[in-house]
Amino acid sequence: MAGLSREPYRTGQRLYRRPDPLLAAITARQTPGTGDFPCAVFAVVYLPLHRTRTVTVTDQTLTFGFRAVAVTGGSGLAALAAVADLDLMAARSHAAVLAGHDLAGELTFLRTAGAPPARGLAAAGRAWAGRAALSAGWP
Repeated sequence: MAGLSREPYRTGQRLYRRPDPLLAAITARQTPGTGDFPCAVFAVVYLPLHRTRTVTVTDQTLTFGFRAVAVTGGSGLAALAAVADLDLMAARSHAAVLAGHDLAGELTFLRTAGAPPARGLAAAGRAWAGRAALSAGWP
C-alpha cells in the first residue's frame, strides 16, 4: 500500500532536542558571623555538560541556574537545611552529576541543622558514601 507510513503517529521521530546533562555543584558552610549571630550559607549551581568536550565556566554558563541562601542566627538553620533538601531533591531529577568541595562535611552539616526528616539530604548522603573510587555519579 503506497502512501501509508509505517509510523502513522510519527513516534520514531524526536520532535524535541534532548536536554544537555547538567552538573549540580553545592556548598554549605557555617561561619562565626558577627557578635552572637552565626551565619550559615547554602548555594547550588547548575552547569551544562557536553558529551565530548570540556565546558569553560564563564558568565554565560554560570547564569544557567543557581540559588544562594544565607541565614543569621541559630533559628534559621532548619529553614536553610529545608531549602537545601528541596534543592537536592530537584538536583536528583535534573542533574547527571553532583559535585562539591567537601560534600560529605557539607551534607553532615545540613543534616544536623535541625531540619525535619530530609529525603534529598539523605539520598545525597547515601549516593556520596556509595560512590566508586573514581566516579562521583549521581544515581
